[in-house]
Amino acid sequence: MRGLLIVKTGHTLPRLRTVKGDFEDWILRGMAWPPEQCLVLDVKEAKSLPKANDYAGVVITGSHDMVTERSDWMLRAAEWLREAVQDSVPILGICFGHQLLAAALGGEVGDNPKGAEFGLADIRKTEQAEDDPLLKDVPAHFRALVSHFQTVIKLPPDAVPLAYSEKDAHQCFRYG
Repeated sequence: MRGLLIVKTGHTLPRLRTVKGDFEDWILRGMAWPPEQCLVLDVKEAKSLPKANDYAGVVITGSHDMVTERSDWMLRAAEWLREAVQDSVPILGICFGHQLLAAALGGEVGDNPKGAEFGLADIRKTEQAEDDPLLKDVPAHFRALVSHFQTVIKLPPDAVPLAYSEKDAHQCFRYG
């Protein structure tokens, strides 16, 4: 079985990290993927990125960085993500990772015109999410912890919206 690649784009807050671990720890617990079958790659430190199609899937973590900063490492990661999508590698972007993926695929990311979204948010699935492999078993309405200033303002061409909240029209999307 091919492993899971976790692309680490940042760290959580130091106090939280001490108690709950870092972003990749949360992902490993939440996905129940055997840790020995996972590679965590800090994209900011990596000289190069591995071939995405060597993995069963990719998860891109959150970050305190902003996609609109367009740092060199973000541009490198965005190019890599476009190639991974062309190779049909399953990719899950979480928070910043979701925004980076949208920007890489031609969407628009920027400051949320409705303001920052923090805390528990009421999330609703779209009709298109009912047959989505990732969301089909998730209730139509659920609450999730969110923390972001920026949002996906415009989805990439051909992306399908899967979930939204009062402050964020694009909490989740599918591409391809």
